[in-house]
Amino acid sequence: MRGLASTIIAEFMFNNSADNAKNPHHPPRRVVNGNKADDEMGNIFLQVTPCRSDQRARLVEDFHQRELRLWVVGHRKTLEQYPA
Repeated sequence: MRGLASTIIAEFMFNNSADNAKNPHHPPRRVVNGNKADDEMGNIFLQVTPCRSDQRARLVEDFHQRELRLWVVGHRKTLEQYPA
């Protein structure tokens, strides 16, 4: 039996223009995704629980593989920005 497929769509909208009174940067500047206080952040947290105990191992492995890919991408980006 195959699991059910779901799609989750999230939309984040950021206004970094001069028209935004809450924009801390005057004149406005390009803002990128990141964890610093003046970076843009949008997060969704989702808890997934397998229906059967035998699905847990696959779920954990898939999660670890995704985390490793994100880690590599993040470190490559850091090396591009700060090669020294």
